[in-house]
Amino acid sequence: MKYKIEVLKEIPTVVINIEEKPRGKKIKIPNSVLDNALDLLKEKSLTEVSELLGIPETTLYYHFEKHKEKIEKEREEFKMQKLKQLVWEYKEMIINKGFYNAEMELKFLELELKINNKEFEEAKKILNEIKYRIKKKK
Repeated sequence: MKYKIEVLKEIPTVVINIEEKPRGKKIKIPNSVLDNALDLLKEKSLTEVSELLGIPETTLYYHFEKHKEKIEKEREEFKMQKLKQLVWEYKEMIINKGFYNAEMELKFLELELKINNKEFEEAKKILNEIKYRIKKKK
């Protein structure tokens, strides 16, 4: 035993005291707040939603863990709608500036098809082509 103590004195050691936080009671969240949180999760992360609503992140996770797949699907649908809206606004801008013609219409139809098929790299190439053709017309 004496030998062990002597060896332990020679080896540099770090002692860490860990205090466990007492767990709080479960928070009852009204359904209206949960519905609001669910809508926010389409656009924001769990951390951002918990900060906005003033609800602990772990509590939100507990409530939405079983709906994870549904939330991911809704988030993806929201992003697709947002992307389509941006493309539509871009198209409107091109029309208003007088750059829209049959060739552009064909490119936008092709772009819509690529977006619907989730071929985003191809969609990006088409957007770059549209951008190039507009610059060329100026």
